[in-house]
Amino acid sequence: MTTRAKPLCPSGIDVRPLTKEEIKQLERALVKRIDRNFLVFWVLQSIRDVVKLSTQPTLRDYRDDFLRIARDGRQWLQQSEECPGQSLLRQSTELDQLTIMVSRFCDSVETVAKRLDTAIKPGHPRIPIVLEGFLDRMIGIAKKARVLPSTPSRAPRSQTAPRLPPAFFNFTIKALAIAREVIKSSPLPEDRKTAALASLRVQSNEALSKNLERLRGHISNYREGEHGLIEW
Repeated sequence: MTTRAKPLCPSGIDVRPLTKEEIKQLERALVKRIDRNFLVFWVLQSIRDVVKLSTQPTLRDYRDDFLRIARDGRQWLQQSEECPGQSLLRQSTELDQLTIMVSRFCDSVETVAKRLDTAIKPGHPRIPIVLEGFLDRMIGIAKKARVLPSTPSRAPRSQTAPRLPPAFFNFTIKALAIAREVIKSSPLPEDRKTAALASLRVQSNEALSKNLERLRGHISNYREGEHGLIEW
């Protein structure tokens, strides 16, 4: 029977606590010592954030919804204009006033959609914002443990030994795997599980490396600080 560690995370999203074995796997992958409570808290908090944020609408969702509302409103205006009985409607209803209000409303909604569009970077996002947040937390944990957030493409070459993935990269892969397992085995609604697991999907180790490198910045900028690694 697997023994589970006590929950060391704030209440909210109902994910199960990490098992003792999962905690040991994270510690082994990280290699260097780190306060266990700190490690468990932030890994679990990161998993909770994934579950919470994976079902939240994005700016693209809002923009698309607003454009859809404006489009539907203009279609109604066109249908009203082309209605054979429009003259009868004008006599018995305030059609002209309603038409003006709907047209102004559609204009306003489109204006909001355009403002959102300017906040959205062109093209497809390189990485889901939920996954980006999770990876950024793993970089923070590594910095606390004084482990350089190195990736395979940046690892030092050796002529006598095979090129092994650095500790940080192994730790991140292990944290992603454990996060998926925690989500799968937690008492969550199926739609939340599906959305959260989709948010943590990584195309390949090469893609993961590129995203980590973008988030961490230049590895040469990292220096020893009083409470871990810091960026200069």
